Amino acid sequence: MAVRSRRDLYIVPLINVVGARRSHVIFADICWRPFDLRFRDLLDNMRFHAEVIKTEIEFANHHTLRGVQQKMSKAAEKLDKLEAALTTRSRNEDKHRGIRTKRNHK
Repeated sequence: MAVRSRRDLYIVPLINVVGARRSHVIFADICWRPFDLRFRDLLDNMRFHAEVIKTEIEFANHHTLRGVQQKMSKAAEKLDKLEAALTTRSRNEDKHRGIRTKRNHK
């Protein structure tokens, strides 16, 4: 049991010297500390762990979003290349049609 207050320095060693079982140490701690103080510690611990979990979730979301952003960036680059290739092909086909049309009109 961790030392949390001055009371712990005096009571817990005395009980342990007598050779009491662990349950007696817990009972002495419960009797000595008011319920609201014990409950406040529990709430503080819960708040701390909630913040840790919230931070982990935010980190996971950030990591996931970064991965999605990289994939979208690569997809946009591919799309730009395809668009440029289609534009070039369309121009080439227009030139080829123009040459055919001139030959057919002669």
